[in-house]
Amino acid sequence: MHNFNQYCQIHTKYLVNNICIDPNDLKRKYCKICQFYHNADPSQFLSSFEFQEKYIIELRNKIEQYKKSNQSNLSKFDNIRKTLESQIERIQKKFVQVKQHIQDIEINLSNYENLLLKYFSPDEFSSGDLDKIVHLKDGKELDKVEEKLKSLQSQFDEIQSCLIYNLEKINRSLNFDFKIAVNKDEVRRKVMEQHTKKIYKYLV
Repeated sequence: MHNFNQYCQIHTKYLVNNICIDPNDLKRKYCKICQFYHNADPSQFLSSFEFQEKYIIELRNKIEQYKKSNQSNLSKFDNIRKTLESQIERIQKKFVQVKQHIQDIEINLSNYENLLLKYFSPDEFSSGDLDKIVHLKDGKELDKVEEKLKSLQSQFDEIQSCLIYNLEKINRSLNFDFKIAVNKDEVRRKVMEQHTKKIYKYLV
């Protein structure tokens, strides 16, 4: 940091120890005489100590606050991600079980079909095969299969509807929150740029 106790190049007997915070000012540092001739309102001039308190310290505190807030966001994000991954893993395991159940139904249906296509005439079937066919029809084995198929179809429709709704809801929420965050960050960025420029000019 440069020493602030510099003398004015014009009024060499006076220290350059006043900082102008007017948005349109470019020079920033003035001695008392230069300040007197400046067009800015006197309230737009701060001493080095005042500038330190109102700008530098305040900015450092805000940056620290934003860093803590961002760390909190990161922690929440990690928790959500881990929860989501854990739930997806559990769902995938259940999906494997459900798929196996569907494949078992497919195998049974294929076995039934092969049994019925085994011979052209009932006379050719063995007693065991005929017994299976009777139980398949009168024992309502196929009705049980139909119930399983309808139950699965109903569950899948419900899961699909719920999945689409919740995923779209999460997606909308993330987009909305992201836009808000971007807007806030843009405002903060502009404020930070303005203050940073002021600090830089003060330092140089």
